Amino acid sequence: MDLDGEKKSKHSLETTRDQISNLPEELLLQIVSFLPTNDVISTSVLSTRWRSLWRSIKALDFNEYNFTNQDRFKNFVDKTLILFDTHINLQRYCILTNVVIPSEVIDRWVRCPLARNVQEFVLSYQKRDDLYCLPSSLFNSKSITTLQLSFCKIGDFNGDTTLLSLKAVLLTVVSVTKQTLQRVVTSFPVLEILSLRGCTKVSSLKGGNIRLRSLVIAWCICLGEFDMDVPNLKSFHCINNKPKFRIKEWGAKSLRFVENVLMERSEYNKCPTSSLIVENLVLKYCETQARLVVFSDRLQQLSLFLCNRFKEVQIKAPNLISFSFNGEIMDISFTNSIHRFNVELQRDDHLRIKINPKWLTMDEIHYDSI
Repeated sequence: MDLDGEKKSKHSLETTRDQISNLPEELLLQIVSFLPTNDVISTSVLSTRWRSLWRSIKALDFNEYNFTNQDRFKNFVDKTLILFDTHINLQRYCILTNVVIPSEVIDRWVRCPLARNVQEFVLSYQKRDDLYCLPSSLFNSKSITTLQLSFCKIGDFNGDTTLLSLKAVLLTVVSVTKQTLQRVVTSFPVLEILSLRGCTKVSSLKGGNIRLRSLVIAWCICLGEFDMDVPNLKSFHCINNKPKFRIKEWGAKSLRFVENVLMERSEYNKCPTSSLIVENLVLKYCETQARLVVFSDRLQQLSLFLCNRFKEVQIKAPNLISFSFNGEIMDISFTNSIHRFNVELQRDDHLRIKINPKWLTMDEIHYDSI
């Protein structure tokens, strides 16, 4: 490239940079909010306009994996929180780390966004020895709408909790007692989403919440009983490794109008599956009685995946439009079906399907292989 070409290229780059710098501050803040916080702060060297812009961003994301040195990560977080504008309300605050850090330092990092009316709070602190116990002040925030916690411990609440804006609680490998979890379910008036994955200590899930719309219970090996009053629940996913996980009768009544149900590795002998009024029902690896009866006027999609203890399945679903099956020897019968529906099967020469009331062999079935 000749000298004139180099000058033109440099001038074009400077012009583009100037055009970005001339954008309104609100738009600039929105653009940089998609970057990790360490990258946002690095923009301060671009020009005088950018020097202090980062102090007004509305999202702070601290990820240890963006740093090659653990001490640099700790010092970076400390310095950022000191220099950050205290008058800015945070939309999101996130810390992801497995660095061994004194509890008082983590406590300070947790409390800092609370004074800035943070809305979405995310913490994943994977210590090598034991779980970090969250300070009780976290549960007295009136601004938090989403609380996502991983690899930590929630102690017993002292006094009242004031998470009045909390809509979503997502817990992964969190130690929490059944008493504390019951308070979470019953005390937060606008809670809509509850997800428990790999949580320990909690042995039962009880209580009620009329606003709860989505519930996930996955791999909580101590959890053995579901007995909740959640009349407006729309999605229920249960993936549990405990052999004797039970859905009690009252809890099952509360699930009557759920639109999406996924049961995986769960025993639900006490759940009157025949009375569930669902649109999409998925059963995976379920350990239950040999005979299953599913009855629903609203059921449209049904999937059975390796529920090998089933020997007979009777389906009364007049509006069924899709049926998927993967498993061993089983008799499946459909009655009162008024629609032509799609059947997806993992081919098994011992499977028999009966439709009003003729028994069909695999050679007589038109199916899509999955």
